[in-house]
Amino acid sequence: MSRKIRIAQAQAAAGGPIREVVVHPLDARRETLGLLLAVGVIVLAMGLRFLSLAANEEQLYLRPYQRLSDGLNDSQRTLYRSLLATVQDIGALRDQNGFFPEAELLEYEMIPPFAKSLVPKDLQGFVWETYDYSTWVDYIGYNPDSDQDFSYILRVIDLHTDYHPSPHPGADYDPNQRLAAQVWVHRDPQRAYPGERLAIDGWTWVVDANDPMLQKPPDARAFKQTTSGQQPVKRGGEE
Repeated sequence: MSRKIRIAQAQAAAGGPIREVVVHPLDARRETLGLLLAVGVIVLAMGLRFLSLAANEEQLYLRPYQRLSDGLNDSQRTLYRSLLATVQDIGALRDQNGFFPEAELLEYEMIPPFAKSLVPKDLQGFVWETYDYSTWVDYIGYNPDSDQDFSYILRVIDLHTDYHPSPHPGADYDPNQRLAAQVWVHRDPQRAYPGERLAIDGWTWVVDANDPMLQKPPDARAFKQTTSGQQPVKRGGEE
C-alpha cells in the first residue's frame, strides 16, 4: 500500500486532514547547543588572552637608558647571554684570588666569550679590557676589525659594599645575592671606556622583557648617579 493511500485512509478515519509534524530528537538539540557553547568559550578565551598580552606589553616601564634584548640580532644576543653567564665564574675567581679576575685570566680559564675558541667566528675578533674598582669591575669589549658591532661593557657589582654605581639590578645587601651583573652597549663599535657613569656617555643597558624591574614605574632616585672618586685598575687589552 502506498504512503498516499495510508494518509488518505487515516484522514477518512479521523474525519479531517492530518498534518505531518517532524520532531527532532532531544539529543540532537542538546548537541547543537553544546557545540555552540564550546565555540563561544573558545572565542572568549582567545579574546581574553589577547587582552592579557596587550596589557602586559603596556605595563613594561622601560627607562630611557635601557633597551630590550629582543632588539638584538642573533650574534649580539649570543654575546649578551654569554657575558651574563660568566658571573658565577667571575665570583669564584674573585673569592679565590681576592680581586676580580682580568679578562686574560677568564680566557685562560676557557670562559666564553673571553675564550675566543668557544664563541662563533664573528665574535672571535673582540678585544677585552678590565677596569677593576675593587667593589665592582667593568669588562669592555670591542672589535677593532669591524665597524658594524656594538661596543660592550659587562659590569659586575658587589652588592655587599657601601658604594657601587647606580643604576644596577638587585638590592643592596641582599642576603641571597652578592653579585649583580648587567650588560651595556654603545653603537660606536670602538667606544672609549667612559668610566663609572655609563648612561650619561650614551651607553644603554640591555634588559629582558620579562625582567620584574620593568613591571613597575621607575623610582626617581633610581637614576641618581654619583661619582665615587675611585680610580680603576686597568688590566689587559691593548695599551
